[in-house]
Amino acid sequence: MFTAHPASVGETWSQHARFAFSAAGRLVVAAMAATVHALFPFLFQTTASRTIDVLHSRIHGPRGNESVVTTTTELLAE
Repeated sequence: MFTAHPASVGETWSQHARFAFSAAGRLVVAAMAATVHALFPFLFQTTASRTIDVLHSRIHGPRGNESVVTTTTELLAE
């Protein structure tokens, strides 16, 4: 039950859990940035969307020439 899905994507349970927790953390940061952006539109203008692009790329591979690889620190610096 706990290993079928991770195995289907070529990961062990612990590798999959690590990735899922990492993705969750990035999404929390993106949600906070989006909340601040809602109140102050001049801040974090692309942080949430770039975070989603990064996660999409890591899950599904790059989308043509639009591949983005950004660290959490870079996302927060914007």
